[in-house]
Amino acid sequence: MTTLDSTGSASYSISTLPSGANAIAVRYYGDDNNAPSTGSMTENIDVTSGDLPTVMTLTPNANNVLYGSPIAFAISVKDPSGKSVPEGTISMQTNTIGFVQTTTLDATGKTTITTDQLPAGTSQVGAIFYPSNGSYAGSSATITENVKPLGVAPAPVFSVPSGTYTSTQTVALTNSSPAADILWADEPVVGGYSVYQKPLVISGSDSIQAYAIIAGYSPSPTVSATYVIAPNGTLPTPVISPASGSYTFAQQINITDSVNGTDIYYTTDGTTPTLSSTAYSAFQISTSQTIKAIAFANGYAPSAVATATYSINVLPPDFTMTLSPSTFTLGAGETATSTVTVTPANGFMGSVSLSCSGLPAGGSCTFNPTFISTSGTSTLTLGYSGGASSNQFPSRLPFVPMTSVALVIGLISFRQKRSRWPILLAVAGTLSMFSMTCCGGGGGQTSTPPPTPVTSTVTVTATSGALSHSTALTLTVN
Repeated sequence: MTTLDSTGSASYSISTLPSGANAIAVRYYGDDNNAPSTGSMTENIDVTSGDLPTVMTLTPNANNVLYGSPIAFAISVKDPSGKSVPEGTISMQTNTIGFVQTTTLDATGKTTITTDQLPAGTSQVGAIFYPSNGSYAGSSATITENVKPLGVAPAPVFSVPSGTYTSTQTVALTNSSPAADILWADEPVVGGYSVYQKPLVISGSDSIQAYAIIAGYSPSPTVSATYVIAPNGTLPTPVISPASGSYTFAQQINITDSVNGTDIYYTTDGTTPTLSSTAYSAFQISTSQTIKAIAFANGYAPSAVATATYSINVLPPDFTMTLSPSTFTLGAGETATSTVTVTPANGFMGSVSLSCSGLPAGGSCTFNPTFISTSGTSTLTLGYSGGASSNQFPSRLPFVPMTSVALVIGLISFRQKRSRWPILLAVAGTLSMFSMTCCGGGGGQTSTPPPTPVTSTVTVTATSGALSHSTALTLTVN
């Protein structure tokens, strides 16, 4: 690690990079005025200086050791052909602490590098052979070394607890270990953590995360504190409309707050909303959901959470039809009217045609208008021209003149014997009596009773595509 100079620059030198492509990363931890940042580059190293290959082995005397324990790495470089012993230097580095040590091979091509500086956790340890004569090529080896931490670093402590305050708060971060470094960031974390150097000034609502690191220890748990600076008090609870309930069609959801300038956030899965939730704008739901909303504004504490639960069972578009009045009595030549009303349901939009059936003889119906677009009324006019009522038979038979009876008797007597005269006289007498009874002195005339009323059930039908609804009316004609 190095420090920037007054011009914002720093340099770092290393002469032990392994052969091949080396990825080099740099991290700036930031300060009070600048956010943390990172940079990277690739450096290619070619250490081959000859044609004869070499083989390196790298072996630690222990693995998974406790932090601070010395680890001896035995290094050997050989000529695979066995013709000679390579000569040169060995450089060791890790991906966690960088350069470790440089040493020279002995007369047998071996050396040992010991270190107790590896950090807790896992390190990639590499060694590079730099030949000192021109006959041999360089070589390298890498192993993974595990170091057990001494424990877990204690978590930082906030000098001001989470809560709602009416004025700016100054928050200090401390740790029970003087060896700890504290890293902090605003929530949500963007751009990484900064090294804590001085108390934080909280002048508006904010959430802070922090953790501590100590050499040889695992990082502490991350702790957080949320501060609300609310000189104006607490915001009122948002109002969600429509109210909770069961609905048969999609609902437009509106969420309002009585304080101007509030920011409302909501969820639709029943979880508690936060500043990270969806910012409110009018929306529609077509499935059952539980909506929760909360309001935020500068100078106020967040509102309580508003909740609305909706059960949405969307029905297909439809319409209803009513008829008023629905009972009529008409004489010949008379008319009557009724109002047909069509009301849409479940978002129905369409043209509805009207018709009727079941009229009596002489009956008629018309609609004005014949079609209703989506919703509205039409006037039904019923008419009767006559011909549907029924009469009884005449109350008297026609007069049978006595001369006709005499004629019948005469004809029969002409063709029959005298023995039939008594029978013929009886027949004639019966006919004479029947004739008198039927005529009753009426001179052969008949009388007609009043017509009998006829009652019919007329069906009025409203149709739109595959949808059809009917209602009945009663029509009596005289």
